[in-house]
Amino acid sequence: MSMSTYIPSVIDEKLYEQTKRDAVASYAPPKKILVAGGLAGVIATWLPALIIYPIVFFYKYKIGGKMFMTGSEKLQAALDWLGGSLGSYSRIAIWLTLALGAYGVFMAYLRRKSAVEDRYLKLQLARHGTIRMGLDSQLTTFSFPIIITIGLFIAQQLHILIIALVIIVLAGAVYYGVWQKLHDFILRLMHRQPFEETTALALRLMIPRTVGWRNARVTNLEVNKAEKNARITGEFANKDVEMDVRNIVEHYLRGYHPVYVINNITQK
Repeated sequence: MSMSTYIPSVIDEKLYEQTKRDAVASYAPPKKILVAGGLAGVIATWLPALIIYPIVFFYKYKIGGKMFMTGSEKLQAALDWLGGSLGSYSRIAIWLTLALGAYGVFMAYLRRKSAVEDRYLKLQLARHGTIRMGLDSQLTTFSFPIIITIGLFIAQQLHILIIALVIIVLAGAVYYGVWQKLHDFILRLMHRQPFEETTALALRLMIPRTVGWRNARVTNLEVNKAEKNARITGEFANKDVEMDVRNIVEHYLRGYHPVYVINNITQK
């Protein structure tokens, strides 16, 4: 029999905030999840240009150029550079847009699968606690360096490989961080919900993450706004876990009482 594991005074709020984001990326309509993933990949392709090109343009217009050039001549020179550079970037970026857009859809699928099936690589770090890497994060973090390394090796650019090795290793993790933030942002725009529904979705993941996936599986959590109560359905190992579940729900859905726990195991 599993023992009670929930301690009300010890709440991992950082985990809960992450869980809220993961819940939307797991329980929102699948089409929205995948479309948001594809859009995040597309935007990520153009994000460097949106950041770097304005900075370089401003430098060339205000600071660069020859000393005898007038303001209008500097502006024209900066515009000429911008048009040429953007044209060159666009010819390459159009293919990256298609590739990273499709890859973003696949990452959104893997992110959902990781959350609902607890498919995480968990790394325990002293300062940052437990780092959870889903299938999407693992694939991106480890595949990007491998692909870039193989490409440089094939191109016989070994001197570049040695110099850029640290940057290459970080590239996948940085890209994933950018993609995830874009995915979360787009999903918030596409799938807006009231506080109660958002919290209910988050608790479907938070409960097994807190008491253990072997102890609890949540299939549904209904919030009755009129009567201010909640009804949670799933499979829970024993009475202690049921009490944990009830306490967790009451902690995050403050003011909702009673919380009815429907254990499908005891009803079989």
